[in-house]
Amino acid sequence: MQLSFKNCNYLKPLFIILGALLLTSCQISSNKQGAYVNTAQPIANENIQLNYPKANQIALLVPLSGKFASSGKAVKNGFFAAYYANNSSSSQPIVKIYNTSDKPIDQIYKEAVDNGASLIIGPLTRQKVAEINQMGNLPIPTITLNEISVNANEASNLYQFSLSQSDEAIQTADRIFQNGYRRVLVIAPAGSWGKSVADSFTQQWQTLGGNISEELFYKPNENLSKAIAKVLDISSSEKRSNELTRILGEQPRAIPHRRQDIDAIFLLAVPQTAREIRPLLKFYFAGSIPVYSTSLIYNGTSSADSNRDLDGIIFPDMPWFLNPNAGYPASRSQLASLWQRGFNQEARFYALGMDAYLIAENLNHLPSGLNGATGTLYLTSDRHISRKLMWAKFVNGEVKRI
Repeated sequence: MQLSFKNCNYLKPLFIILGALLLTSCQISSNKQGAYVNTAQPIANENIQLNYPKANQIALLVPLSGKFASSGKAVKNGFFAAYYANNSSSSQPIVKIYNTSDKPIDQIYKEAVDNGASLIIGPLTRQKVAEINQMGNLPIPTITLNEISVNANEASNLYQFSLSQSDEAIQTADRIFQNGYRRVLVIAPAGSWGKSVADSFTQQWQTLGGNISEELFYKPNENLSKAIAKVLDISSSEKRSNELTRILGEQPRAIPHRRQDIDAIFLLAVPQTAREIRPLLKFYFAGSIPVYSTSLIYNGTSSADSNRDLDGIIFPDMPWFLNPNAGYPASRSQLASLWQRGFNQEARFYALGMDAYLIAENLNHLPSGLNGATGTLYLTSDRHISRKLMWAKFVNGEVKRI
């Protein structure tokens, strides 16, 4: 087993210790393609055939300094957790790490190829993925760790893999429709990102035949109570009551009510914001309407006290969070004990790193589907690596698989 680190030689002893720990403490289960054990069934795409030679050198392109360093290091650590745990492989590839924060990405890519890389993993940021895409025909298979919109100029040999909230929004639209609902209120953060994810949901929802009753794009520090009351048309109900008071000269016995053209709610929010919105929905007579979200709503920690306000919300998430005993290279508790500082904030990127290694080892098997830590991985016709997720629900503040 040989590793070559670029600009990171000081990390080699840590990974040797990690490898020994994982190989002795973690029960690894794999199928013939080296995929992790998972209860989900892989999704096969028989129309796609890949025939790449096995990589003898992998270049891992991640940010190790600057704004995205913590996420990049988490991907790297997750990648090597899987690398060292894979004791079933007779010939492990050499891995060289390149810091994408200190040079233009085209220079780094060329350097990696010139140094003998036969497979590229990365980059991590969307901007650098876009720059890779503009390079045209790529000489070797390249698996990015983020995604951009597909266009006619997409580079050859480019495979886009990410923790896409837009993909999750599409799966959520499918789930809501399958559950029999047809009229949805969309609540999402204002700004280009929130609008993009909401648009993915809306496009899929309308393709299925559903209707969007209303959209609410909330802003930071906005008065959410007023915004929720307005979108549920509570203010109109109260206005009618006040008008009757003026006409009759006395306060009528009236109970405010909400609009009745909403069957379900799609809520895109981080836990802190969702803990404000969910109680407001109940306060304004929408507590009986089912609420669906994405994994954004779950920080990976089940806490009855802090999550009780999220009760009833249904969301998809990666198996590494919802099915922790499925035989991954390392559990969250194992990695958290090694990298305690900031682990919870970057936990999903550790899983992304583990699955990046899984794909690297099984690229040709990807059209048949792979069971990974981030989901059941499958390859689409536009060379996106999508993830089919598991489903869960907040019940008494705890997350329960459904």
